[in-house]
Parts: sequence; C-alpha cells; structure tokens
Amino acid sequence: GHAAGSSVSAPQHPDASSMPKSKRAQVVHLSKVKKKPRTQKDALIDDLRATTDQFANAYVLEVENQRNKELTDVRKHFRPGRIYLGKNKVMAVALGDCPEKECQDNIHKMTPHLQGICALLFTDQAPEEVLKFCKSFQPSVQPRCGTIATETVTLPAGPDTLVKFPFSMEVHLRKLGMPTILKDGKIILLGDYVVCTEGEMLNAQQAQLLKLLQHDMDCFRLKVICRWSKGGDFQEYVDQ
Repeated sequence: GHAAGSSVSAPQHPDASSMPKSKRAQVVHLSKVKKKPRTQKDALIDDLRATTDQFANAYVLEVENQRNKELTDVRKHFRPGRIYLGKNKVMAVALGDCPEKECQDNIHKMTPHLQGICALLFTDQAPEEVLKFCKSFQPSVQPRCGTIATETVTLPAGPDTLVKFPFSMEVHLRKLGMPTILKDGKIILLGDYVVCTEGEMLNAQQAQLLKLLQHDMDCFRLKVICRWSKGGDFQEYVDQ
C-alpha cells in the first residue's frame, strides 16, 4: 500500500525538482551563446580567407535596392561561386587592409571599396561574363518606405480603378488615405488620387499602397566596382 501511495504523490516532488535540473544540465550550451558574436566573426573571416584560395576572381559589387529574393537569384547564377554581403569591416579584416596583412597578393586593394551596401563575389566565371550579367540583371522591385518615387502615380476616380480589391479591403484603403466608399459591394474611388509624386520620398502609407497595387518602381542593380584575380591582377571599373 505504501509503495502504491508513494508512486502517486511523493515522487512528484523529486521529479518536479529534478526535471528542471536535468533540463538545465542540457542547456549548458547557452553559455556559448554569449561568445557567439566573436566566434561568428572569426568563422566568417576564416571562411572568407579560404574562399579566396578557391576561386580565380573576386569582385566588389555595389548593390542597389537590395532584396533577398533577387540576391538569391544572383547566388544561384554564380554557383558554385560565393557571395558575401554585409559586415564590410569584417570582410576588410579577412582580406587585409595593407600588403602586410593581406591574405592574397594585392587583394588589400579591394578593401577601400567595401563601403555602403556592397557584396563580395568570388567566381571562376570570366570577367566579361560577370560584367555582362551585372549589367543586364535589373529586375523591378516594389518600392520601400524612405525611397524616392521615380514616377508620379495617379489613380482615376470611379468604380473600375479598385475593382481587383475585395469589398473587405475598403476600410483599409481608406485608412491609407484613399477617398473611397462601398457601393453595391464595390469599392468606389470618389476622386482622382495621387498615390505619390516623382522625386518625393515615399512614406509608409504610400509604399504600402504601391505594394497593394503591385506597382513596381525600383530596380535591383549590381554595379561592378573592382576585380581582383589570382596572381595579383587588380582592376577598378569606373564606368560600365
């Protein structure tokens, strides 16, 4: 009887107290998380230096209107080549900023060009192929808040302008500043509406409206700034 009784009530306390302990014992790796930024940085430096050994050419690419989907397409195009983006200072440390610290002959000449939003591309593709691709790959992307409108977008008044939107969207469109009403389950635009004006900075509402209207305005662009090749050949590209 004692054993049966204790199996129901008493062991709950030891179990309850030992469970978190055993979990805590497994979560020892949490202490490593604190060091992560430094070790991640070191890993990136090691990885990048190893990559400089594997490919014939490296490029600094200036990235305009960076979007993840488009960057993924670029990565696919240059496979098995590698692309590093962001952390310019870490990339500069990896390459070396002077002849004494550089990881390959003459590669330090790339580091002054690692500014703003840029990528490091490592590839065996011929330079003319890289230049050709970067010049031609300019997919249009939806504008974001804070970017400059490249055109004026005006919507004409009437029942046809917003016909693709379900009536449930009317309140949302009105909140975004559009003069709308619901009539017979249709959203009616009461007056001509200027969504944005060329040359002006887009606010959050305008960017959201352009997205809802699926109106692309910007282009994702890659500009080749310079090239380094195995053996130390280095070239800057002033204009493409």
